[in-house]
Amino acid sequence: MLSDARSQPVAGPAPELQVARDLARRAIPIAPILLVAAAIGWGWGGVASSAIGIGLVPLSASLMYMYVTTPEPGNPRYPRVGLAATMRAKLAEAPPAIAALRDRITDDDAVVYKPLETLFLTGDWHKGRVVLLGDAVHATTPHLGQGAGMAIEDSLVLAEELERGDTPESAFRAYQARRFPRCEYIVERSFAICNAQVNRQPVDQAKATADMFAVVSAPI
Repeated sequence: MLSDARSQPVAGPAPELQVARDLARRAIPIAPILLVAAAIGWGWGGVASSAIGIGLVPLSASLMYMYVTTPEPGNPRYPRVGLAATMRAKLAEAPPAIAALRDRITDDDAVVYKPLETLFLTGDWHKGRVVLLGDAVHATTPHLGQGAGMAIEDSLVLAEELERGDTPESAFRAYQARRFPRCEYIVERSFAICNAQVNRQPVDQAKATADMFAVVSAPI
């Protein structure tokens, strides 16, 4: 569901909203092992034998969430009742380690099902004294795990430029100039991985992730 900020740009022509043909499901099972970092896989064994992507993200020593992306031709809707069973069915052929987690997904209310959408605003990110950040200007798919990180960086850079700028206009333009290349990279590369996954094309996820970290670790 789009907010008005996403569907109506601040200035310039409306950007095209791209909708990926896969959906994210999230559950928070009790983790049987302690994960110390996010683990992201694609298909079974990390190859293009499956169009299903999986990510495991630790929340604490005993909780984590799993996201699963699956092709959903026609963008179907599933009823809330039975959503956990639907998610388990999507993982029916998962390898043993994932299957053990799959069987813990039993609460329909712990599963979030929605289409993945991506957007990048190439025009101005501001109008007058109003400026946008985060998903309002660069919504991304989760395949590089950087959506929230980009929004946090936006806020830090915007604060810096407002402090040093002579006017809001100059601060907003400096903020966009600093953020534009990195945000564009994340949106485009993440969507490319998403499309490759849906179309069962080879993707070197380890290299894509390493390249991404090289980009986001550089000074802004």
